[in-house]
Amino acid sequence: PIAIFFAFFACALLFLLLLYSRALIKKIPFLRRLVGRLPFEATILRLYESFYSYRSRPRAVAGALGISCAMQLVGNAIILAIARMLGIREVGYSHLLLLMPLIGTIFAIPVTPSGWGTGELAFCAFLGALGVPYTRAIALDFVMRAMVISWSLLGGALYAMPCWRVSSDEIAEEKALHVV
Repeated sequence: PIAIFFAFFACALLFLLLLYSRALIKKIPFLRRLVGRLPFEATILRLYESFYSYRSRPRAVAGALGISCAMQLVGNAIILAIARMLGIREVGYSHLLLLMPLIGTIFAIPVTPSGWGTGELAFCAFLGALGVPYTRAIALDFVMRAMVISWSLLGGALYAMPCWRVSSDEIAEEKALHVV
């Protein structure tokens, strides 16, 4: 499973690097025609332009990628610890590296509010394939949801406090510093 994870990661990284090359994009004419036929062409082009603007900031991109990878690794370690506390021994860290992005993608499909039902089905299907009883798979899902809701409530409370808000003057000042 870990080799599959790294293969997917390498393919995604290669795809992103290819998108960074405007010359390469211009050499693939069918791509431009394909995008031109979509009803939301302007949105895709704006998205590409915003993505391409980071080409001049490779350190920012590398930093964001590093933080994202570190958060995924730490998040999976936390999930593994919770699984062990729930008595789930069938799942290893390498399984989580492969399965959690898939489960997260299924959660994000807008079929039900906040993925309720589809998320539990994903947990039961994927972890069930590894021999985890459905009751424990759902328990792991509920504990993870409770953690996400708890952190979200904390973040919402902090956001509601006026001392944490940034004024538009401060944003303009910050932008002016980076332009120079």
